[in-house]
Amino acid sequence: IFAPMRGTMTAEDEQRKALVEQVMSGLGLVEDAFGKCCKGGKFFGGETIGFLDIALGSLLAWMKVVDGAMGMKLLDETKFPKLAAWSEAFCEAESVKEVMPEPERLAEFAMVIRERVRAAKAAAPPPS
Repeated sequence: IFAPMRGTMTAEDEQRKALVEQVMSGLGLVEDAFGKCCKGGKFFGGETIGFLDIALGSLLAWMKVVDGAMGMKLLDETKFPKLAAWSEAFCEAESVKEVMPEPERLAEFAMVIRERVRAAKAAAPPPS
């Protein structure tokens, strides 16, 4: 999920669209896995935050950055209801609130990276 999601920040139109489709496909797999793993709880392992929650949760702030840049919502409640509910529960946990980066600051960072990538592409010699 992360590689195509990261790519959306520097890709142009058609490539960006294809990358978003890859992210959505990956989220569909995670939605299915959550249903099998959650044991009826709010988190992947049940009622408490575990390793898998932390691994996927580390992407949530970046997902919000992509949401803002793309004008869409990756964890759409209609497409991924289990993941959307999980995301809300995860972000509401006190231990997560203390360490979750602010999406606005990440967005600023992403814009700097995007501009550097564009400048590097513009400065690169054309392929022969």
